[in-house]
Amino acid sequence: MAADNEAQGWQVNAEELAFDADEAHPSTRRLWGEHEGAGYRIEVPPDWNGTLVLYARPLRASDRADLSVINPPLRGALLDQGIAWAASSFHANGYHVTAGVEDTRALLDVFSQRIRAPETALVIGHDLGGQVTIASMEQYPEDYSGGLAFCAPMDGRDHLNYLLDINLIAHALTDTETRFPEPALQSAGMDEVVQRLGPGFPTTLHPAGDDFRAALRALSGGNTPLFDAAFDAWGLRVLELGAVDGALGGLLPGNLYSNAERHYQVDGGAAEQRLNETILRVPPDPVLERAGIRPLPELQGTLGAPLLLVSALGDLYAPPSLHQQYAQRVDTAGQSALLANWFVRDVGHCTFSDAETGAALDALLAWVEDGNRPQSVDLTDPGALEQDDVGCDVTNPPRAGLPACED
Repeated sequence: MAADNEAQGWQVNAEELAFDADEAHPSTRRLWGEHEGAGYRIEVPPDWNGTLVLYARPLRASDRADLSVINPPLRGALLDQGIAWAASSFHANGYHVTAGVEDTRALLDVFSQRIRAPETALVIGHDLGGQVTIASMEQYPEDYSGGLAFCAPMDGRDHLNYLLDINLIAHALTDTETRFPEPALQSAGMDEVVQRLGPGFPTTLHPAGDDFRAALRALSGGNTPLFDAAFDAWGLRVLELGAVDGALGGLLPGNLYSNAERHYQVDGGAAEQRLNETILRVPPDPVLERAGIRPLPELQGTLGAPLLLVSALGDLYAPPSLHQQYAQRVDTAGQSALLANWFVRDVGHCTFSDAETGAALDALLAWVEDGNRPQSVDLTDPGALEQDDVGCDVTNPPRAGLPACED
């Protein structure tokens, strides 16, 4: 791991590891240090109940040199309940989920050595840390009693395919030459793509823009009650986010993206046929097929303990369709009883309220401690996310400007 750090120029800033006590919890025991190329923090309340939460941080850009530890947003709620926490910087920045899985598991050993072995270990994460949480639950089913993943982009290959699909769909529908796989060139041509989609994209559209909207609706999870608002909020942003290569900024030796066999939906008619005939087709990269994709563990749906996933229904960066795909894998593995899905009625990414975050934590604890599986959206039902009331039971408070739930 240290060799990886040196090759990329990543390093832990030891001076930034120390952290102050929370004002409401001044008597906690706080430790920090470095382990196998990653920084860490640990906090134990004086009335520790034996439960440990290992927090997995969000994505940090690969061009950031510092490996930083982020305190969990649930810090106060954890300490209030007598729960200890530990967090790692990971030994790698960028889209390196495996680094997060390895360093989070290693931190469990560090905690056990410096404090004592916890009676219950949970893993919780946001964004990339949500992916780390899910992969950790699959890879270490004997070590973790439960997991809580917020706004996770889910499986890394699926997520990259989704973002690049959006980009290539837009180019095909506007008869614009794609610059894949050069991100800088893709970005440089995006102004022309946007102009051809609509004079006031994403709110005022040409016919090509209408087709793009329909394609994104199908790609992101269907006709959810928030899709219209989500498209207005994300339409331009997801085009920008799709201007990437398939090598994860150099973490991979080849191109991860492939759409050779994919069929894209628009309207079932001429526009759909034309899109599928004209879109750039990218075959699987034989270099990557031989080398593997170590930074991104492929999620199999094989769980050994309860996992609660919390996402925003209108988040088109980490869309509901990725949760649907994962739910199908869990169902195929025969472990649907260990998975629960919540969808908050919001169009942001990781923009949950304190009340929603706290409710999710409480739900996981009740599930792990008492076996009470929380309410869940059944994502094996193709129409589950299209119900008018989806997410109403877990959204607190309601978001202004979005379709309201009936009392």
